[in-house]
Amino acid sequence: MPANHVHYQERDLNINRPKGGNATRSCEVANQAMSSSRTPPMKHATATEPAQRLANLKWEECDCPLCGADRRLSRLRYQFELSAYHQCGQCGLVYLSPRLDEADMAILYQGQDYFAGEGSLGYETYEEDASTYRRTFERRLATLARFKDNGQLLDVGFGSGIFLDVAIAHGYDAHGIDISAYAVEKRSVDLGSRVRQASVESAPYEPGRFDAITLFDVFEHVYQPKNFVAKLARLLAPEGVVLVATPNFDSWMRWICGRKTVSFKIPEHVCYYTRHTVERAVSDEFHVVHSESIGQYCTVQFLQRRLSDISPLVGTFFGVGLKTFGLSHWKPHVPSGSLITVLAKK
Repeated sequence: MPANHVHYQERDLNINRPKGGNATRSCEVANQAMSSSRTPPMKHATATEPAQRLANLKWEECDCPLCGADRRLSRLRYQFELSAYHQCGQCGLVYLSPRLDEADMAILYQGQDYFAGEGSLGYETYEEDASTYRRTFERRLATLARFKDNGQLLDVGFGSGIFLDVAIAHGYDAHGIDISAYAVEKRSVDLGSRVRQASVESAPYEPGRFDAITLFDVFEHVYQPKNFVAKLARLLAPEGVVLVATPNFDSWMRWICGRKTVSFKIPEHVCYYTRHTVERAVSDEFHVVHSESIGQYCTVQFLQRRLSDISPLVGTFFGVGLKTFGLSHWKPHVPSGSLITVLAKK
């Protein structure tokens, strides 16, 4: 089977799949299902209330999205209620199959409920702790500045736009694209034409415009990584750099937490990378100039919820300790099980 060819077997779980113009438009806007996701903490991936909504949509079996190897040759790593993560026997990529139809996935990214709220399909505290996220993005920008400390910057999947605020404050001419109409409408009030509703494929910019492109917790949402990377390369200036942050399948967090790892997020996270598979995914257009494990700032309340997901007893004792020592307002920097990679054009 040729590389980049992905075989699909649709599995329509029937029932009330969105039809008509909205699905078509979402697919046009997000041909690669570029995510509006960001660094803010991720909800646990077990299928509970959201699964009842997701089961009504169309799912498809797929082969490896990176090299096209037959799924029957893969190794089953983690089974969930609606889907499973498989590891490709040829290239090592961990990927979701069955996965949600791409047009349906694009629709889920559109509304406010993707960003916040209990039972949402997205991020439970997306807009709740802007100062915490700002501190995280300050650290991410410092990494970028070691390789490109000024110029035109494109943030792909800008979400809340907090990274754009940080980049602009540090002198970058920063712009952002996102497929979420909600995200664009919210931030266009103060950022104006700097933010656009678009995917990488439909981005309204001339080739080679940007000196830096950033993707924070986006790459794991991309259905066809090789095609996506080629579009990034088209937008990047010859001496530009791309900074990618994505969950790392080889992280200590995944080894300890197993199937309860917070970044197993179904249906959004369709690919799960390691240093090796990131390098393989970008190898046609880029070479890796830097790679490191990263963390993020978070509230101790969020940390307690995540610990409780893994072990209710540990979460309870952690909460007691917070009250005993008066640490309820502490916002620590903790390892997140993610990887940051800086790329340069070949």
